[in-house]
Amino acid sequence: PQVTPEEKPRLVELHDLLATGDRAQAVGQMMSDPQFIATLRANPAKVPAAMEARLQALPFLFLMMLLYRRDYVGAATLIWGPDIFTAEPQAVQDIWNAIGKYNLINVLGCGSAGKTYSAAARFLLEWVLDPDFSLIRVMSVKEDHVLKNLFGDMHRLYAGSVIQLPGKADSQSIATPQGKLNGQGIFPIVIPRGPEASGTIKGSKVKPRPKHPLFGTSSRTFLIIDEAQEVPESAWMEVPNLFSSIDEADTEHTVIISAANPKNIFSRFGQNCMRQVDWDEISKRISKFRTWMSDRGWFCIRINALETENVKNGTTIYPRFITANGVKMKMKDVGGDAEHPLIWSEVYGMFPPNGMLVNIIQRHWVDRAKKEFLFESATIPVAGEDVGL
Repeated sequence: PQVTPEEKPRLVELHDLLATGDRAQAVGQMMSDPQFIATLRANPAKVPAAMEARLQALPFLFLMMLLYRRDYVGAATLIWGPDIFTAEPQAVQDIWNAIGKYNLINVLGCGSAGKTYSAAARFLLEWVLDPDFSLIRVMSVKEDHVLKNLFGDMHRLYAGSVIQLPGKADSQSIATPQGKLNGQGIFPIVIPRGPEASGTIKGSKVKPRPKHPLFGTSSRTFLIIDEAQEVPESAWMEVPNLFSSIDEADTEHTVIISAANPKNIFSRFGQNCMRQVDWDEISKRISKFRTWMSDRGWFCIRINALETENVKNGTTIYPRFITANGVKMKMKDVGGDAEHPLIWSEVYGMFPPNGMLVNIIQRHWVDRAKKEFLFESATIPVAGEDVGL
């Protein structure tokens, strides 16, 4: 079950009481919940005898009750205020609804749309549900990006909870002592360039564990791959190996979410998003398709800034999400060209159509390309000439 409109005000009130330190009143309200009372009666050993210890333990047990019910929205409402996380935007709902239904998820979309932050929040809750046997790897091709953004988001979410979460957070991990011994926890990973990229995903297979009432005898693995557009081909080649021992209907034990501002349809990320049927309709500036299943088995979620709540309403409904002014600034940056590749990538959330400006070699591309190239295989000489330009 998911949190209902009737339950949300109660969870918001509980959050506010815990945030202001009024744990006694919060616990008193929790004890009026018949399902929580039944949970405590079924687990009497988890209820401390001392009152002070109870005030610390019971809110966490209430959170675990929500998570065991798989009420992630309720759990998020309880531990985070809207300034830290909200599950209300359509983009967040699309991402959270996909988790638990699909193993492979691509999120292609505009900037400031919560593509990776939404996944980070959900995966942190998945880890809290089973911290000793859940592996969360947050990955990117840039070390600075993965540490300050992706893993930094995990830290902020972990620290921002009004209920103390298990384990300990440091610069290298968020994990329990037992989890670390098992190689389980939340870890930042930098995907290297070149042939070594494949090893970063290879070590993410599920492991045996003591039987769990929800997850059986296998651990769980979750991967967030940010800037997926830049990930080398060799890394993607390891994805099928992660699922070699997973049943087709098992969407519980291994989930990969890759996110990017879509730029190059010919990249591996681009090919993972392609669907031959209806692609012309999918790739329109405004499309009836918000989600689709690609030919390679990836469930794709497109976030178009023009369809987001802030932009459609012309006012900020959800802070820190892209705004109408943000779209306007991006348009100014490209001289008002509504067909510029940057606008397709960072506003429309779609790969720029072929035959547009993306096919012109621009000077800043050449300037940025002046570095050492690492080739993954033998090279093939290629030349091109556009006599029309």
